[in-house]
Amino acid sequence: MEINQIKLTKEEFNKGRILYPNNNVIVEMEHPNEEKKTKSGVIVGFNRDVNYAEGNENHVADVADVCGIVVKVPEKYYFSAKEQKSPSWRTNIEVEVGDKVWFSPFASVNCEELVVEDKVYKIIAYEDLFVAKRGEDVVCLNGNVILEPVHKESLGSLDVLSEQEIDQTRGRVKFVGSSNLEYCDHTYADFQDLQVGDLVLLDKRIKPIPLERKVYNACFDDDNLYYTIPRRFITMVIPETSNHTT
Repeated sequence: MEINQIKLTKEEFNKGRILYPNNNVIVEMEHPNEEKKTKSGVIVGFNRDVNYAEGNENHVADVADVCGIVVKVPEKYYFSAKEQKSPSWRTNIEVEVGDKVWFSPFASVNCEELVVEDKVYKIIAYEDLFVAKRGEDVVCLNGNVILEPVHKESLGSLDVLSEQEIDQTRGRVKFVGSSNLEYCDHTYADFQDLQVGDLVLLDKRIKPIPLERKVYNACFDDDNLYYTIPRRFITMVIPETSNHTT
């Protein structure tokens, strides 16, 4: 797979506007022409001609650029419950120019890119954004919640492996934002009244998505790795009688 790149002059880019109805956000990539490296400087490489696939171990997903700086935003969010091409939910545009945003590896490697002189910009659909940082403020987007991973309980004194494994069925709320306002599928509803620190049970049909997949690429919160999941896939808040640990 090769990402489609479109070359624009600086004047064309600067004068360009995102017209309604269009929910695309233009994101500037911070290091577009550099080899992908770990924080210690080791080159890990990135072959764009490999298709992305979901999975716990996927090199393309591991090294894909999943964050950048917002430079252009839509005037307002487009949603229509009657239009087939509409996004699946209605929300508000909560990002601002200058925000740093995180999105999925799938969106990153399947989007179009704009090349303007020595800068590269990704065209990311607003509904593919997970979270934004505005200085020290964290803004969860599209009804997503950021979770700290929770490890499995030990099954006994001889079990030395369980507590090293992430429990995909639950997580602890680290950051929470606004709910989505409406869904095309009226059976969906965002879980309400979530608080930072809540231990939550997740819908067993859905696995939380890593916000960043590897420590060597992490920049959201130092070396800490988190998961993101839409509120609608949170089943319940678990009382703090559980022995699960983070």
